[in-house]
Amino acid sequence: MEKEAGGRAVARIVDARLDALDWTDSELVQRADIHKNTLTNWRTGRGASLEVMSRVATALNLSLSALCDAYQGRDAPEMAGMAAEPLQAVLDRQARAIEDLTDQVAAVVAGQDDLAAFLRAELAADDRAR
Repeated sequence: MEKEAGGRAVARIVDARLDALDWTDSELVQRADIHKNTLTNWRTGRGASLEVMSRVATALNLSLSALCDAYQGRDAPEMAGMAAEPLQAVLDRQARAIEDLTDQVAAVVAGQDDLAAFLRAELAADDRAR
């Protein structure tokens, strides 16, 4: 099987990174300041300019050399471990983040209850003092 190269190879890496970051195409277009058709062009196998690849690499925190290697059909060593994360792992990570946020909200609410009780006691003491 022939090695994938050109715009499709670059798009494969960019798409994997977009998935990992949970970004939409439009977020990348805005952050990298590229034309909205750039990703579509790459996905259909059209070429990619070095300037645009550089902006995309910077926005995605990837090395330009990794995108250039993909474009030329070479394996980039730093991309070897960049397989798409399994869906269950993503869901588990998100569930843990939600649990952490829930715990934080519960702590804030508990703190507000303590504050409310303190203020009620202060008001009652103030009323008794009158």
